[in-house]
Amino acid sequence: MAEPREILGLVPNGLYLIGVTTEEEQFIYTGSWITQMSFEPCLIATAVRKTHPGHAMIQEAGVFTVNFLAKGDLELAQKGFGNPGDRLEWVDWKSCPEIGAPVILDSLAYIGCRLVQWVEWGDHDLVVAEAVIAESFRDGELLTIHDTPWTYS
Repeated sequence: MAEPREILGLVPNGLYLIGVTTEEEQFIYTGSWITQMSFEPCLIATAVRKTHPGHAMIQEAGVFTVNFLAKGDLELAQKGFGNPGDRLEWVDWKSCPEIGAPVILDSLAYIGCRLVQWVEWGDHDLVVAEAVIAESFRDGELLTIHDTPWTYS
């Protein structure tokens, strides 16, 4: 018999750089638990670990970006795991015109999101947000966890 966690590792989660800006700082982190929830309004859901720095920042800001990474962008995805103060230092980015959070210019595309609902549950909280702006930069296939040497955990 397999453990549910092992089987869930088969889910082809994409990899994204999540951008958030508070009064104190701009921040990005690598996320993978994101899904669309609704066409009208255009809603997504993402899970954020309660102990992660992005958790409190998204709660404070109420807005964030989801930057879609292309296959082959492993080095860019790794930027979201670095020292929190240095993560944007070597990345080309701009502020989202609608919400102010970081937009990664080397990504495939991004969506800017406004927090709609926060659901506390387990070791991650579920964040429901409305996509209010989007921009595409280039064509390509989405980088997934299965394209990396990383494991689901």
